[in-house]
Amino acid sequence: MHTVATAIIMRHARALEQKPGEHDFDRVLAPRGIEEAHAIGRWLYEHQPRLGSVISSPAARARMTGVAVLAAWGACAPAITWEPALYLAELPVLIETLECASAAPSAGPTLLVGHNPGLEALLEHLLSDKNNVSGFDLSMPTAAVFILEVRREEATIRRGSGIIRAHTCPARLRGK
Repeated sequence: MHTVATAIIMRHARALEQKPGEHDFDRVLAPRGIEEAHAIGRWLYEHQPRLGSVISSPAARARMTGVAVLAAWGACAPAITWEPALYLAELPVLIETLECASAAPSAGPTLLVGHNPGLEALLEHLLSDKNNVSGFDLSMPTAAVFILEVRREEATIRRGSGIIRAHTCPARLRGK
């Protein structure tokens, strides 16, 4: 038996460079990153107005991205779950997080906000079938977002189980 869930994969927006003595975890968004996160939020709201859950890395740049993106939903925005395991997470953690979040697809789409290189690995895993990615660049520049339909077999999200429904990044929104 299989079920289909919507997963929205997003990389945090553009952050300031790490200052001497500053921990990577504490890096905040650059002013341009804040603007880009708001623009992506407006685009995402147009393409996916219903969200079931939002799960984010608790790193400052991911936190700020999630909050800025959800501003497009106003008072109807879902709460964000800050998941420590998502900070610089690798593929197995990202898959497990999506599997848990999509266990009840009727709850609505899941927005996952995180970091590279893990998110690119997740996209490659979900979209490994070349027929699923025709014409799409799977790189994840800052603030890039992919809306995917993901097919679950029992409780597992298998390799190649995703299909891209929509995708954008700040450069595409600017027309570059």
